[in-house]
Amino acid sequence: VRPRAGGSEAVEVGLEAVRPGWMWAGSRWTGLWVPKVRNRRQEERDATFRQVQAAWPLEAAVEVMQTDPGMAGSWYEGEVLEHEYPDKLVIKYLELHDLEAEEAGPQELGKTRGETHFEAPGLVQQTSKTRMVTPEPVKHVRPRPPPVEDGWDASLRLGDAVDLRFDGGWWEMELVRLEEAAGGAPRRYTIKSVHFDVQHCV
Repeated sequence: VRPRAGGSEAVEVGLEAVRPGWMWAGSRWTGLWVPKVRNRRQEERDATFRQVQAAWPLEAAVEVMQTDPGMAGSWYEGEVLEHEYPDKLVIKYLELHDLEAEEAGPQELGKTRGETHFEAPGLVQQTSKTRMVTPEPVKHVRPRPPPVEDGWDASLRLGDAVDLRFDGGWWEMELVRLEEAAGGAPRRYTIKSVHFDVQHCV
């Protein structure tokens, strides 16, 4: 059995199990039947898949928005392993791990998130270092942001959006308090989660 882009599996068969697709019409063989004309919806899906392949090359460094309870609004880094028809990317995460992969064995690898257990590092005691591999909708994927320059925080103002590195991912936060320091000491910031009732001092 070998996987194919559509997500289903193709079963290996011998050539003896295949024959020409002859067409019987008008009480006689009229040649090979012609596949049905591809409908507009199928053409749109094919075009979408080509766009996904062009926009997201294999091994591209990306971040993926998490939507599961307790992780909403966080972005976790990974790389593109495959393109899944018509509009998904198979992502290998850097800091999300499949905690059941080693116990379940190789036959369980490759399951989607809905079928296997996953956690962010730090939330539970790690029992496996197998990196999570799962298809993700392309609408939840973005390139990794450019690196920040020294002194970037000097222009921060109340209400500005920032990301906090926490538990292996980047979490969406808002600057809610700014304390100017005297004597050349660095400024102090209080940031609040956009999705949870949590604050951090920086």
